[in-house]
Amino acid sequence: MPYKIALKKFAYIICFFMFLLFPTSINSIPHSVKSIIVLWILESAVIVFFICEEKIDKKQLLKTMVIIGYLTIATIVATRENALYISLARIAPILCFVVMCCTNVKSRIQPSFFLGLLDTMCIILIVWNFLTLMKEPHFIKFVNLFYTQLDSYTATYWSLTKNRPVFTFGVHNFAAIFYLHFFLFCYFAYTRYKRYRYWIYMVCIWLFTMLLKTTSGIGVFCFMALFILRIVMQDKKKIFSLMIWGCLALLFLKQPSFLNDYTASLTSKANGFSARYASESNLYEGNWSILKRFPLGIGVHIGRPELNIYFADSGYAIYLTMGNLVVLLSFFELMFCYLRNNMGLKMALILFVVIALTELSFVSFMYDKTLYLYVFEIGFYRSILVKTNSKEREFTASSWRIKCPN
Repeated sequence: MPYKIALKKFAYIICFFMFLLFPTSINSIPHSVKSIIVLWILESAVIVFFICEEKIDKKQLLKTMVIIGYLTIATIVATRENALYISLARIAPILCFVVMCCTNVKSRIQPSFFLGLLDTMCIILIVWNFLTLMKEPHFIKFVNLFYTQLDSYTATYWSLTKNRPVFTFGVHNFAAIFYLHFFLFCYFAYTRYKRYRYWIYMVCIWLFTMLLKTTSGIGVFCFMALFILRIVMQDKKKIFSLMIWGCLALLFLKQPSFLNDYTASLTSKANGFSARYASESNLYEGNWSILKRFPLGIGVHIGRPELNIYFADSGYAIYLTMGNLVVLLSFFELMFCYLRNNMGLKMALILFVVIALTELSFVSFMYDKTLYLYVFEIGFYRSILVKTNSKEREFTASSWRIKCPN
């Protein structure tokens, strides 16, 4: 019915605004606990709306109940440690994530709706990052006031000082992962409709990722290059335009500060991939220590400073801390089934690899912006890649031919 489609579009627009443009701070101060609670309630309302409008996957629901039961037991066992306390900052995102994974989307909105949002997103992204790179003072001040992440020095202010085009995400590793998802939106829109502007969007996002000058940016940049290469191999005319963009990129590469920032990022022992996962790293020493004492995990507890438990930068480490391998594997299995049930196996595999890479940099299953993104993603890909007839639904984009469950 028309009003139901209108409501569905409105819900997707909310998701679009929340992951793309919603301010993360006021006067450079990140949102208070009360504000964050309100945001999680809003997210819960959006997800519940989708549950009510679509079907609930009973298998996913059963698995969700088992996971919640396990986390409840782990939480009760870990209460023996006085330096641990139960936190809404763990409960709310976990509930939003597992409820989202129970959604089985059946509806499909016209492609023009999502393509219009894609154009809007890419134009805003390009203009925003151009102003950032030009260091326009009034704009930089605006970004610091309303889009500071974490704290002003170690995150947004530092990124802007280093001339990193982090858009509204404040932190370079957040920006790299979101850019990867945006890049794939453009890639599949291009392979489906062959419109040149999507190719321009892709290359711009690719270059912005390079300009982040971080280890996460390098990894995402190389991953994007595989898709760029695939298009160039199919359409040799794209080689010339890619050479022009390459010349523009060289203007940045020739700057000593650019190379110095990259070298510092790759060799840093305090930040980046090696700080999280190298054998000599002690970033998660407190996490492994508490896990030895509580093999089931600490559930929805957060540790006081004396325990030195680190709850950032690696989804893998956080899920292990919460519930050991049970929670880690269960969360990833839930996410994979959510993607497969809504988009078919092949498309689910592509996005699952992307999400697995995402979790190396930050905790996407428990971050509000990425959950909004994951809800939006299902609607987007079903819209632009699904063809419906009386017998089956298929994803069709260039050589991709992906059957979608009815």
